[in-house]
Amino acid sequence: FIFGTSQKDVLFWYEIFQGDRPLTDERRITLSQNSQIVEFPITAENRGGISIRYFFVKDNQSYSNTTGVHVPYENKHLDIKYESFRDKLQPGEQETIRLKILDHNGQPVNAELLATLYDESLDAIRSNVWQLYYLYDSNPYCNGYHIYRFDTAHRGLLSIENPSSYYTYSFRLILNWFSHRIQHFGRQNILMRNMVFGGSAFGGMMMASASAPMGMAMASPMTGMMGMMMAQDNVPTPPQADSANFETVKVRENFSETAFFEPHLVTDSEGNILIEFTIPESLTKWHFKAVAHTKDMQHSISENHLITQKSFMVEPNLPRFFMEGDQITIPVKISNLTDQPLSGKAKIAILDAQTQAPVEDYGIDLTTKEFTVDANHTGITEFAIAIPKRPEPVIVKIVGISDGYSDGSQKYVPVLTTRTLITESQSFNIRAHQTKQFTVEGLRQQSQTQDNQSFTFEFTSNPAWMAFMALPSLRETTSDNLHSVMSAYYANSVARKIITSNPGLEATYNALSEEDLKSPLEKNQELKNILLNETPWLLYAKNESEGMKKLAHLFNKKAVDDVNSVYIKKLKEGQYYDGGWPWHKGMKQNQFITQDILIDLGRLRKLDAIENEYDRKAIEQMTKLAIGYIDKQLEEDYKDLKERLKPEELETYFPGYYAIQYFYARSYFTELPLPQ
Repeated sequence: FIFGTSQKDVLFWYEIFQGDRPLTDERRITLSQNSQIVEFPITAENRGGISIRYFFVKDNQSYSNTTGVHVPYENKHLDIKYESFRDKLQPGEQETIRLKILDHNGQPVNAELLATLYDESLDAIRSNVWQLYYLYDSNPYCNGYHIYRFDTAHRGLLSIENPSSYYTYSFRLILNWFSHRIQHFGRQNILMRNMVFGGSAFGGMMMASASAPMGMAMASPMTGMMGMMMAQDNVPTPPQADSANFETVKVRENFSETAFFEPHLVTDSEGNILIEFTIPESLTKWHFKAVAHTKDMQHSISENHLITQKSFMVEPNLPRFFMEGDQITIPVKISNLTDQPLSGKAKIAILDAQTQAPVEDYGIDLTTKEFTVDANHTGITEFAIAIPKRPEPVIVKIVGISDGYSDGSQKYVPVLTTRTLITESQSFNIRAHQTKQFTVEGLRQQSQTQDNQSFTFEFTSNPAWMAFMALPSLRETTSDNLHSVMSAYYANSVARKIITSNPGLEATYNALSEEDLKSPLEKNQELKNILLNETPWLLYAKNESEGMKKLAHLFNKKAVDDVNSVYIKKLKEGQYYDGGWPWHKGMKQNQFITQDILIDLGRLRKLDAIENEYDRKAIEQMTKLAIGYIDKQLEEDYKDLKERLKPEELETYFPGYYAIQYFYARSYFTELPLPQ
């Protein structure tokens, strides 16, 4: 350190700290329009940084500052070396990335790696910056001096407010996956201590704290691309395509935005890691990110980029959905990366999403168009389409062929309606040997813009059958929240009870094949996901026989047991040690959710519907824990009431919803002792 001043005859104070540990005692030197070198040896123990605090007083003015010296943990740096990484791939190509993990001395280490490869266009929508803070102590800063006025109250005091107010952090891993921050890892401690030094009185102005916090948390190094094998455009010459035969063109269909996400890769004895994958068929730029670490938290973060492209590319700019009745134009970019001009034809086809047969009611001006694109240039062609008033999903297939080259893609596109589906229902009650006349107002008085979707008449001599038919919709849950998981388990358990009481239902199921139990939409999961929110009525069974098959599927005893075992596992994993259940696993336990789950479990027990022995034992354990949790919650609520309310107010107090829900849930488990 070099300390200097332009003032004459200055008594200069300084101290050196690392966290809460003083590295020197309080030292004083005299400066007079000169500078002086103060040497301090830096050792391995000083990793994380040191702080130096200094001040002097001259002409009734105080001068102070706090600064830091960064001492890196170079022994904690890893080197992620790229042994093989091609920066240019063909869509749908199989590839292997080879990495080697080395320590700061260049020696292979036993390390773990998290790696991902995703479409880089996502970065433009939401930033995806990974940060790996050190999981060992560092020395952010220490506070500066405070000098008090010379008066009766403060005479003789030179104080340092929190002179060793140090903050010792153990930083945690923060993995930012498109703003979903994962940081529950490691610990964080804050330690503080106050000290006051006695000394001579100094007249002067009261000085505000001059402590300047300095960030000592070091940014993780971005490893260079050492040993990278850059890809050459050694794309094999494609077979010659018949310019008139569009059916032979292989179209691209897999447009996943994530090529892979591997959270737990481990090096071999030589520090090598192989990542094998098949790149999706999007023509785009990809972002590779990796974080490596060892048991003693040596670590590094690295990133790289690659592109998927072809010498000849046909890229339609399709909307996410069509609206019925629209007139739209689909632009198609045709890229020629060869050294010669290309001429050819582009063709569009609209297919039914369920049958994949061509549709006839879509108006297309020209299904085939010619193009010419210069060498290393891009051209545009367009297709005008009229969307009919039929909200059925379609496949848009666009292909292009030229001399020796071909490319194409197809995507599912939902067709959204401009209308709202309204379901009207009316109940009819009729006794035996009785005749009644009913009027359905929704059919008698119809709007001019109304289009009838369907008309269903149901008759049953047992109204419980209606509830019976609703069970398949509850059998599976699309949400991971524990309330929905419990509802699904409830429906399955009731179904299993019905199976036991009616053995003939299982025989009905056995007479049906697996394919019989699936509707055409269920056989295509991608299409089902597209339609789920926009046109849910298309997911309903097309006729009564399909509905009966779905119901029969529910009554397969083995299928029910298999699904229920998954739900029991989710409930066990989601329950906290104190017995409380949260809404979602990992969230704070919730009294309402816990009591609601207990009510469903109590109902099942009352119905004797928990027939699987494994389920019964698991539920008994979970129930005891949960009862202890809600008992404790009610006790705490009651103590809080007694503290807040006067005795006469308690006499007229009416319990709230949680308390009533508690007593209802508790009524199913009276064999467990109540709290005093």
